[in-house]
Amino acid sequence: MPDFSATPVRTDAEVDAWLHYFDMRAPITHVGTLVSGDLGLDLRVQHFHGFSQHGDGGHYHYDTTPGEVHYEGYFALAGSVVRVDAPAETHAVGRD
Repeated sequence: MPDFSATPVRTDAEVDAWLHYFDMRAPITHVGTLVSGDLGLDLRVQHFHGFSQHGDGGHYHYDTTPGEVHYEGYFALAGSVVRVDAPAETHAVGRD
């Protein structure tokens, strides 16, 4: 991921132009969050960070080989959601 943008990133197209995408080698482990909706807290409904023992890592955005990929998931339910450090300006990015 590049340094923070010098200008606000407000659309999916602006995010795609700003981010760098890479294929990663398996195995890779991700940790992240899933929420059932925005809940009025200006949240992304999913956000995952990956790491590996072989040096690959970063944010997960989508599969490049959906017919070949294999996932194994372990989940824990939260009792509440708390928003820390809400942005001054909001957008619709990540509200998929």
